[in-house]
Amino acid sequence: MKRVGFLVVFTEDHQMEDFRRIQAAQQAAGVDVELVTASEAVRLNPLLSERAILAAAWAREAYACDPAAIVRGYAAAAQDAGAIVRTETLVTGIDPDGQLHTPTGSILADTIVCAAGPWSRTVASLADVDLPVTTYPIELLLTVRPEFHDVIPGAIHVDGTSRVQTITDQDPRDWQLCCAGSPNRPTFPV
Repeated sequence: MKRVGFLVVFTEDHQMEDFRRIQAAQQAAGVDVELVTASEAVRLNPLLSERAILAAAWAREAYACDPAAIVRGYAAAAQDAGAIVRTETLVTGIDPDGQLHTPTGSILADTIVCAAGPWSRTVASLADVDLPVTTYPIELLLTVRPEFHDVIPGAIHVDGTSRVQTITDQDPRDWQLCCAGSPNRPTFPV
């Protein structure tokens, strides 16, 4: 995990009021979050525009993690403990007795771990389990300029429509999606 900080940007007065109503509860739960001015938010994240926002909630102790690395770590530990891990294996059905069905045959499992992320609800439904996972799209702005690495905290509008995150070629999957294969490495925010 890496400490990056996080801003939730407000563009309307009622959004700030909503935050003020829940701020004490967040702090009581251990979340170090404060309301900062538009100019302070821009100082923290220069990709924001002071003219476009009113204020932001700032959590300096927000961390970013690589969910895929966490899954790989769990999988490696499971293998060390004797589990058989199958990746990129389509599961077409799950029986109550632990029988998993795939296009290449069935597998009897004592324990089944669903690591399907946003598709977990669909996978769980194969076993007649209702897993209340709801996904929704968010807009991402990824930056790759070296001067922005370790400088720009994540940011999202309170309504979930934009998020700012820094990636580098040290984040192989995101780098591949965003920048790899380009004849010239980007020297601008992507």
